[in-house]
Amino acid sequence: MKLPIVSVPELLQSARDAGYLSTAHAVAELVDNAVQAGATEVAVTVESADEGLQITVRDDGCGMDAATLATSLRLGGSTRYGDRGGLGRYGMGLPSSSLSQARRVDVWSRRDGEGACHVALDLDEVLRGCSEVEVTSVDLAELAPSGTVVRWSRCDRLVGVSARRVARELRAKLGRTFRRFIWAGLKLHVDGDPCPPIDPLYLDERAPLSGARLYCEPLIVPIATAMGAGDVTLRFSELPVERWQSWSVGEKRRAGVTASAAVSVMRAGREVDHAWLFMGDKKRESYDAWWRCEVEFPPSLDEVFGLTFSKQQVRPSAELVEALTPIVSPTAHALNRRARVAHNTIAARARCAGAERRASKVAERLPPLTGEADAADVALIERVGRLYPELSIVADGPNVRLVEDDLGGRPLIEVARAGQRVVVVMNRAHPYYVEAYAALAGSGEPGAAERRTQLELLLIALARAEVDAGADREQARALRARWSDVLAEHLRG
Repeated sequence: MKLPIVSVPELLQSARDAGYLSTAHAVAELVDNAVQAGATEVAVTVESADEGLQITVRDDGCGMDAATLATSLRLGGSTRYGDRGGLGRYGMGLPSSSLSQARRVDVWSRRDGEGACHVALDLDEVLRGCSEVEVTSVDLAELAPSGTVVRWSRCDRLVGVSARRVARELRAKLGRTFRRFIWAGLKLHVDGDPCPPIDPLYLDERAPLSGARLYCEPLIVPIATAMGAGDVTLRFSELPVERWQSWSVGEKRRAGVTASAAVSVMRAGREVDHAWLFMGDKKRESYDAWWRCEVEFPPSLDEVFGLTFSKQQVRPSAELVEALTPIVSPTAHALNRRARVAHNTIAARARCAGAERRASKVAERLPPLTGEADAADVALIERVGRLYPELSIVADGPNVRLVEDDLGGRPLIEVARAGQRVVVVMNRAHPYYVEAYAALAGSGEPGAAERRTQLELLLIALARAEVDAGADREQARALRARWSDVLAEHLRG
């Protein structure tokens, strides 16, 4: 007995469950084909039809001749199979992505100077016994002078979903996935509106939203395994907590700040995954929303990254995890700490504002400070200035600044002057801060805010007296340090 190796109806129905995470992931396969065909414009339309939604993708690429078009809807039927020079190499993208969303796919294509051709794959016809595709000549003005049109109809996987919602999701996903191609000149539209080239690192000014800072220079990690070799590039960015922290929950969500803490994985300039990768024992926390990581690899490392043919997920090999985790995980911990400090700093500024205003009014009635800032003053301002850049700007009149930092085993407060400004730095690591002040700062009880302000004024008065000590300044510093040590010992019991 002889049987076909492949049962076509069952194979096509199985292809429908290829695992595309969304309609946008499936449409991205068609954009891949267009880009690889040299398209400069790709237009996606989403329409409601009698038999459900209809999605059409048009491009102005080089198009296909009749022979190439005939193979385009065959699983594995690619003229670029195994080619690592572009976005696709498996020959599965067009048929598998199409069937994952629709029961019928039509393809029209034309090469420059040639006539247009058409081919279709209808799942219901296959189930009725049709096992071949037929290429026919057509007259289609939309393809002049060259290009391809792919249309999905009877989209039974999108029942109950509005065309407007699908279009909105397509714009966001395609804009992010193909951001580098859009920046390079690709015109990518959905229902006539351009796809915004979203940068998840928020570094590129050509994106709709930017303003993050590069954490360090890009890191190049050579990878060489039996499955492939190439350089992996790592980039990390820090979001501007000081500017965006005050946004509402809705604003942060719409901007993609919250719920987006993950690694953007790029292959050949195209995003292929967005997941919590190479983090080791690092668990995802709320502060991780305030930094980003991008991992980029060349097609020569496809097998090492475990790239699937749908180009929407990676499954890194053990060797790759072992190579990248010692770099990504500690950096993630460091960036988490920096985000935490930045948020604490903003909270401290809000807490201390009342005491600063009251102390500054009092300072106007006191005699001006005499003498000049010394080396210790300058050093403290420089060190704390990484959190509070405005401290380097000396105010014209008398004023007071009360800030916080983690000073380790140093005194409860450090004191400096900048011109007529008195700067008081509370040490978050001191036992008094941890056990007494922090409780007041986080309390919502009646009168807690005023008691906290009174404590802050006490520390400001101590700092003012020290700065005003003149020739006895060093002795005053030593006395403050000793006082802080004794206070810590009392709290430790």
